[in-house]
Formats: sequence, structure tokens, C-alpha cells
Amino acid sequence: TPVVEEEKIGDGKLTAKVEVAEDVPEVVVDDLDVDLVKDLLTEEQLESVEADGSQIEVSLKIETLKDAAPEADVKLVKDTLATIVKDLTVKNDYVSTEEVKSGIEYIDLSLYMKIDDNPEEKISQLKGKELTITMEIPENIKSDKKGRQYYVIRVHDGSEVEVLDSVIDLVAGTIQFKTDRFSTYAIVYTDVTDAEVMPEIPKTADSSDVELFVLTLAAGVYMVVCAGKKRKEV
Repeated sequence: TPVVEEEKIGDGKLTAKVEVAEDVPEVVVDDLDVDLVKDLLTEEQLESVEADGSQIEVSLKIETLKDAAPEADVKLVKDTLATIVKDLTVKNDYVSTEEVKSGIEYIDLSLYMKIDDNPEEKISQLKGKELTITMEIPENIKSDKKGRQYYVIRVHDGSEVEVLDSVIDLVAGTIQFKTDRFSTYAIVYTDVTDAEVMPEIPKTADSSDVELFVLTLAAGVYMVVCAGKKRKEV
């Protein structure tokens, strides 16, 4: 278990660490430090560290859920993904949502505090701070396919669902997001099928291409007009 940071205070110690399950892709957590631990403690708890030698540890545990994601969370994630797919279908003028393929990988992020030999206590939300999570995109949903889009969906307390802002680095193969809540996460993707997909019109074009198109169009109009005049003369 990598210790992110620790600090001795009197006879006691504060520790911040990250525990990542073996089947979780490589992950880096920023902003999990001793200052965050202090923000989570009461004045009485901080005093006990210095005066009584208390050992306080805050740990972020990350694991894949596979088939163990809560049923209510799974439903909310699937409903949210269905909305994303529907919006893509409308935006791109596809015939049906079946033209957009998708997939889901569930991850659990849980934050715990342990004081001395007492049982761990779960922390559901931070106080005015966020952690930055940079995770390698899971192998089973990773692809070099052009047009694949990734999203992070968070379900908090079994009811609050949100699509988080995220940064995708396709070169490094990572997805990064910020969060202050610890619960069920889903990394999802969408793909457009190759069949019956109209080529996208480029947003910009070379000036010579534009001029050629205009000249070709003008020539076509001229030929139609001339043909009409000849018919009238006959």
C-alpha cells in the first residue's frame, strides 16, 4: 500500500495513503495529503494526536466492482448512458440508437478513516476539497477506434447521478477527473458503428477546394439554363 504522505505530531502520527486492488488499472491520486487529513479531524482529535500519541490514517481504496455494483447504481448508470446515446443519435442524425455502441466498467472509490485500533469509518464526502484521479483506461473498454468517446458517471448515495467533467489523454491512454465524493463510478464509452454512417463534412476547407466547388456549381447551372433556351428555340 503506497503511503502518499505522513507527518509526526508530538507522539502521534497522521497518514494519508492509497490502496489499489490488483485488478484496477494503474491510477495516480493527487491532493490526498496530510493537510486533507487535518481538515477531516476535529480540534479534539488533532489534540489527541499530539498529546496522547494517536495514530490517524486516511486511506482511499479503489477496486473494480465487476458484477458486484449495487443494483440501484447500475440502473442509474445505464439510464444515464442511454440518455448520452440518445443525444448522440439526435445530434448526428442517425437512424436509431443501435448505431451507437457502448460499454461500462464499474469502479468503487471509498475513503476511510482509522483512529488507533478502532474500526474504520467511511467518509462519504470531503469538506471543500477535491481529489484528482488519473486512471488508465481499463483494457476491456480501451480502443484505438476513431470516434470512441469516454465519460465518467458517478452515483453517490444510491441516488445522486452525475456525468463528471473529464480529460481524456488518448496518447497516454488515461482518463482524469476530480471528485469530492466517494461511491460508485462508471467509466463508459460510446462508439458509432461503421455501417451506414455518412461522412462528416469538414468544418474548414482549403480555399482552392471551395473555389473549385463554386466553379463546378456555376458551370452546372449555366448548362441547365442553356439547355432550357435551346428547347424554347426549337
